[in-house]
Amino acid sequence: MLVDSLQFVADVAAVPAADMNTNAYDIAGSTLQQPTDGATLMRFVVTRPFSIPANFAGSQANSSVATTGSTVYEIERNGAQIGQLTFGAAATDGSFADATEIGVHAFVADDILTVVAPGTADATHDEIAWTLAAIMT
Repeated sequence: MLVDSLQFVADVAAVPAADMNTNAYDIAGSTLQQPTDGATLMRFVVTRPFSIPANFAGSQANSSVATTGSTVYEIERNGAQIGQLTFGAAATDGSFADATEIGVHAFVADDILTVVAPGTADATHDEIAWTLAAIMT
């Protein structure tokens, strides 16, 4: 599976205005092929502290090819699920939500952020891209 991931700093609407240009920290990833069952789609090694707001506020996801049925991707920190990215049936836009850990998700150097495909991949979902809106702390 080809995976294209990058990290960059950019403005994010969900970040307070005072933090817009100095503290925004976006983490982006994408798949160039249809995910396989349970595949790790992104593995990001943290180099500096950041936080992702509750319910991943300001984060966005899109795909070029719609899902067949509702499809949920796990977002994990150090192997434990902290959130999810859900594409509804026949959807090309995804939505984010907290999992068991509710609230701000803090990361420190050496943490591992991963995005994992469902255990049973959707039959049609393809070319998925996401950007997690974070704030450097």
